[in-house]
Amino acid sequence: MPDKRRRWFITLVLGIGALAFLSLSVSPVIMALLDRSGGGPTVAEPVASEQVREQIEGYQAVLEREPENEIALLNLTQLWLQLGELDEATAPLTKLVELNPDQQDWACFTSPNQD
Repeated sequence: MPDKRRRWFITLVLGIGALAFLSLSVSPVIMALLDRSGGGPTVAEPVASEQVREQIEGYQAVLEREPENEIALLNLTQLWLQLGELDEATAPLTKLVELNPDQQDWACFTSPNQD
């Protein structure tokens, strides 16, 4: 009798484990299929954009006090690029290149194209 009970318990635990494994494996695929939007803007995009703009204002305030703050310049450049504002990203990036002329990674973005 205890053997049947034990076998039933093991089968139940394995069944629950298999069901949990399958549901966790398949749920991301199902969520991805259900989450496909028509390509329109989502509600989170304007909120994220507003947060980025607030961060930009914060870094600009830091740069008013400390114009050579490299961390603020770098983060400001990255935030402008994140918004797709290439013209706005040029000024802090140029300042970074002036402060670090040996940093070739940044200099290549500010130098004019050589044809």
